[in-house]
Parts: sequence; structure tokens; C-alpha cells
Amino acid sequence: MPRPLHILYGSATGNSEHIAKDLASTCEKFLASKPSDSLFYGSVVCRQLDEWKKAGCVEEWEDDREEGAKHKTPVIIVCSTTGNGDSPENAGRFTRFLKRKSTKTTLPFRNVCYGVLALGDSNYDRFCYCGQEIDKGIANCGGMRVRNVVLADEATGLEDVVEPWVAEIMNCFGSHMGLEENVVAVKPPKVDKKSQMEAILGGARSVPTAPTPPPVSEKRAVTILYGGETAYDIARSVKDKTDKSTIVVDVVNMKDFKAVGLGEEVGEGDEMKRVLCILETVENEAAAEDGGPFLRYLKRKSHPTTLLANKVEFGVLGLGNSNLLLDRQKTTAKDCNKAGQTMDKRLEELGGRRWKTYFETDERTEFVGLDQWIAEAAKFEGENLPSLPTTVTATATATATASARPPLPPPLHKTTRSEMTGLEILTSLSFTKILPRISEAEMPSMITSSHSSCQLLGVVDAKKVKSLACSP
Repeated sequence: MPRPLHILYGSATGNSEHIAKDLASTCEKFLASKPSDSLFYGSVVCRQLDEWKKAGCVEEWEDDREEGAKHKTPVIIVCSTTGNGDSPENAGRFTRFLKRKSTKTTLPFRNVCYGVLALGDSNYDRFCYCGQEIDKGIANCGGMRVRNVVLADEATGLEDVVEPWVAEIMNCFGSHMGLEENVVAVKPPKVDKKSQMEAILGGARSVPTAPTPPPVSEKRAVTILYGGETAYDIARSVKDKTDKSTIVVDVVNMKDFKAVGLGEEVGEGDEMKRVLCILETVENEAAAEDGGPFLRYLKRKSHPTTLLANKVEFGVLGLGNSNLLLDRQKTTAKDCNKAGQTMDKRLEELGGRRWKTYFETDERTEFVGLDQWIAEAAKFEGENLPSLPTTVTATATATATASARPPLPPPLHKTTRSEMTGLEILTSLSFTKILPRISEAEMPSMITSSHSSCQLLGVVDAKKVKSLACSP
């Protein structure tokens, strides 16, 4: 009977955990489709590194059966490095166990063959240090490598290294144990419906009668994908405010994106899907734990630019907290919505059609503008605004494009600019991304006024700015 496959992970932001669990799920599906005696593992165990004892690893690793590669226990470890070479909280006990002098003398990994994927950030000096130390430690304790440790860099994109590693690591185990089986299920070949029909009709080339189209539903179906606890609350709020007589809203965890048809199976004949993505950015610019799989999928460089063309209409809300970033030298407050920005960009680059303009908000400022966004989003009316040019080099070009440019969305705080104070006008600029043009005559006098510059923002006559025009 083959030994179990142990997939252990040490994760700080959720990346290692997601990679490990996705691989475990794939292995379990493949195991269910094959007789157990044809594979090198009989079951799959996926746990945190610090739970290696609870998962029964010790008993399995120290069980001396017949010698030989085929009888070793396969172990896969996916571990990240936090800070400058520190272990994640759920991997600390395991790494300390490897470093003990008493551990090396007992060779607890003598019945193990293993492979390690190390995650890290090359902006730090001790890049992928924890994963590399685990790889060395297991070897020193009697383990047998099936593949050299692989280093994935978050600074340049994890998917560039992770995807090839996932695709080949199981083959490394199979080859090492004298087996050829892989855990990657082969997709069934596409059926040529025309040839199939000709075969049925004995070579006849008559065109079959078109089937009767299914009845069109009177309700519009939309999906809200959420990544993060706050994102879930907002998704529910949008659903509650939606007119259920005309729109059917499905709220789905972002990690289950494949279940709603946004994974590899998105293909020809699929109906246009309208999705609203709400994603939190957590510390270190990473996506919330359950938003990571979808974002990594979108970031794959192997995707064609037409992957989502004529298949997906999208809108994205980014949620962040700049308080989590202000103490980091390599990031600034504007990066607190990095995950949402990246998701919005990639959905468009892959051919998705934008039906709602991207919006982001910051928990540090109490999610300014969020209530207004929820109210508008619940209507599910497409704004479909094209991207505006970043610079204009000629006045003639600006004049020509201004007439074709769609109107700007209304300010978040007030209905019209005439109802806004100077301070509210300034705070709304982060939403419109366009600076207003103010003539010199409309500027308040700093010489005759007794107000400070901060006070002037609130006392400017709002009627004088009602004619503000957006600069092209």
C-alpha cells in the first residue's frame, strides 16, 4: 500500500497556504480517478508545518519498511520567509526541530523523499532563507531530495516560478520512485461537432436544423466575488440593496472563482458574465487570503490577451488600510490598494469589458465614499467609461477628444460641485483623477484675508467655482 503524500506549508500572508491547498486538491482529484496501487501515494495530508506531529507525520516517517525509493514517504513543503529571514508563525516549531543537534542524530527523515518550494521577497537580504534552511535541514536529517529547492520571488511575480514548479514536482516524485504517473489530469480532446455529425449521417453534408434557443430569463444574473472579511460585508450590503425582482445576485468567495466559470474552462460558447470584484489589500501589498488564488490566476503571463474577451464584464472595488504601510520603507500610503489595482488592470488586459469604473477607498480615512459606491453598484447599471489619456500635447487634440469623452461620474460627497466646499472638492480629486482649472480671479486673496490657508478651503464662495471645467 503506497504511503500518504504529506503537503506541509508555512505561510504568513496566505500565499504558501493557497499553493499547498490547491496542489493537495489536485492530487486528491487525481487519486480518486486512479487505482491507488498505480500511484506513489495512497492519500493526501495537507497541514501547517507546526502541525506535523498532529498530522501523524512522525509515525509515518519513522516507520521502517523495506528499503528502497518506492517505499519512501513523499513530502512537499511550501514555506515563505517573513521579514529578514524569519519563519512564519505556523512554521517556527518545525524549523527549530530541524536545528536541534539531537534531531540530526536520529535521522527522522530517513524514510522521506521530499521537495521544497521557498517563497520570499528579494528586497530583503535573506531572500527565501526559511525555505532554504528547511531544505538543508531535512537533507541533514536523512531526507532524499527529488528536486532542488526552488525560490519564488514576490518582488518579480510568484507565478513565474510557482506554476512551472507545480506542473513538474509530481513528475519528479514519480520518476524518483520508478513511476510515470502525474497528478495533472489530461483535458479531454475537443470534439469536432461537424465531423461527428457527418459520421452519424453517413457522410451527408446537410446542415442540421438549428435547435430551439432556450427561453430568455427576465432577470439579469450577476456575481459578486469577495476577498476578505470586510469585502464580504460590502458584498452582502450590495446584494441587500439590489432590486431582486430584476437582478439575481450571487455572492461567492473569490477563492472559488473557477466554480463560477472564471477559470481554465472559460471558453467558446460561454455566456457573457457580469462580475463585481471586491478585494482587500493586506500588509505587504498582498491580496487578502481568499483573494490570492484568483489574483495569481489573472497574473499568469501565459494567458492570451483575449482570454476574457466577449466573456466577462467587470467592475472592481479596492479596499485597503494605509496604516499598515506607513511604517514600511519600500511602500507608501498609495500602495494600500495594490491588489485591487492589479486585479482591475489584469481583467482589462485579458480582454474583459469594463462595465463599472474602478474605485478604491482607505480604512484609515473611514472608507470615504463607500456608501455612495454601494448605492450606485446595487443598481448594476454599466458606466462603461473608457480610459482617459494621461497627457495632452496639443490644444486641438484636447478640444477634439473632449467632445467625445463621456461625462465624469458625480462627486462622492455632494450631488453637484456647487454644493461642495473647497475641502470636499480637493478630496474628490482622488476619485476623478483630473485637476480642476481655477482662474486667478477666483482665487481668494491671502493678503487681505485674516484666514489661514486651511481655513480658506472652507470659506471659498462655492458659487464662484460652479463653472469649474475639467482640464483636458
